[in-house]
Amino acid sequence: MVSLVNWDELEKLAQQDLREVPDADIQKILNALRILREQQAWQDILRLQEMFSSMMLTQKLTLGRLRTLRDALEEDAIEAARALDLKDVEARYLHDRGQFLHQVGLHEKAIQAFDYSAQLYSELGQSFRALESYYMTALCYRALNQGAKAEEVLNRVLSETKDNTWRAHPLEVLAWIQLDKGNLIEVERLLRESLELHRSSDASNKDIMIAQVQADLGEVLGLMRRYDEGMKSFQESIELLARYPDQYDRLRARTTIKYAEMLSDMGRNDEALRMLRDVEKLISQYGGYSDLLWRIELDLARIYWRMRDVSTAALKLRIAVGIRRRLGLSNWQLIQQQLTRRFAGKSFRKLADKKYK
Repeated sequence: MVSLVNWDELEKLAQQDLREVPDADIQKILNALRILREQQAWQDILRLQEMFSSMMLTQKLTLGRLRTLRDALEEDAIEAARALDLKDVEARYLHDRGQFLHQVGLHEKAIQAFDYSAQLYSELGQSFRALESYYMTALCYRALNQGAKAEEVLNRVLSETKDNTWRAHPLEVLAWIQLDKGNLIEVERLLRESLELHRSSDASNKDIMIAQVQADLGEVLGLMRRYDEGMKSFQESIELLARYPDQYDRLRARTTIKYAEMLSDMGRNDEALRMLRDVEKLISQYGGYSDLLWRIELDLARIYWRMRDVSTAALKLRIAVGIRRRLGLSNWQLIQQQLTRRFAGKSFRKLADKKYK
C-alpha cells in the first residue's frame, strides 16, 4: 500500500526544534496534514498529532507559522478523534486545547473546549477527569472578569473534592478571586491551605505547584507590607523553578513579574526594572502569551512613573491597554481591580518594618 505522506521525513522533523527549521519544512508538515484531512485518513492524523505532541506540550508553538501549525494539528486531531468515535482521546485533546487557548488569552474559546471535554468525560463515566475540565473554566471566567461565575464553579469543585489533595488547585484560584476583591487576610489563608496540601501530595508536578503558590503568597505578603516573609516565599519559588532550567518559562515569568512588583513597592525600582526587561525578552520569544505581556507593560508603566519618566510610563500604559483591548478584556475593570488591591494593601501599611519606609 502506497503511503499518503513521507513518514520518515516527518519523523525526522519531529526530532528537531521547529523554531529553527526553514519555513519549507513547516510547510511540509502542513501539506501532509492537508493531504490526510482531504483523504479523511483520521488514524494517520492522530499519528501525526502524537508525533509532535511533546513539542505542543512545551508550549513553544505560539507565534506565526508555528502557531498556524499548532492550531491546524490540534483542531484536526480533535476532528479525527470525533470521526473515529474515540471519546476519551477527543476529551483529552479538547482539554489540552482549552489550556493552550486560555494561556494565549482566548478565554471564551477555551471555555467551549473545556465544557465539551467535561461533557465527554462525564459520558464515559470518568467523573474526576470531567471535574478537572470543568474546574479549568473557573480560570477562564476569572480572566474574563466574571468572578461570580468563577467562584460558583470553584465552590462546586471544592464540594466534590473534600478528601483529595488535588483541591489545592481550586483553593489557589479561589484565593485569586479574593485578591481581586481585596480580601488579603482570606487570600493568605487560602494560599497557605493550598500550599500545605501541595506539600503533602505525591503528584509528579509537586515542585511546580509549590513554586506557583509561593509566588502568589509572596505577592499578597508584599501587598501587606510583610516584605521579609514575601522574600522567603519568592526565594523558594525561584529555587524550585531553577531545578527545571529548560521548562516552565511561563511560570518563571509569572513569578518574576510578581517579585518585581514587590521590589518596586519596596522602592527598589532599578532592580525591578531590570527583572521586567529580562522577562519581557523571555516571553516575547513565545509571542502568544499576551496575558503576561500586558501585565509586564503595566508594571513597567508603574515603575517608570515612580521614576518620574512620565513619557515612557504613558507609552507603556498605552501598550498594556492596547493588548487588553485586542484580547477583548475590560480596561475599566482592570482599573477597579488594581485600585482594590492597592487600597487593601495600604490598610496594612502600619505593620511595615520602618526600614522599608
